[in-house]
Amino acid sequence: MDYVSPGLAKLHKDHDADEGTKNWVKGICIVIGAVLALYGLFTRRYVLVIGGAALIVFGLFFSDYVVNWIAGKVRL
Repeated sequence: MDYVSPGLAKLHKDHDADEGTKNWVKGICIVIGAVLALYGLFTRRYVLVIGGAALIVFGLFFSDYVVNWIAGKVRL
């Protein structure tokens, strides 16, 4: 075992944790959007169908931005 000075240590980010969190946010948005869209379809409230579809699209394309915002890496 070698001693490594704290100033010389090569630290790296855990990309798997960021990827996992992004996948969770994406999955939650897709599931909630699908439930909302199906509920709107069955009750003939087409505003809910559009809102559910928008939530699905938001989850697919903006989940990494949301995760970075939660982590404090991006400001609004």
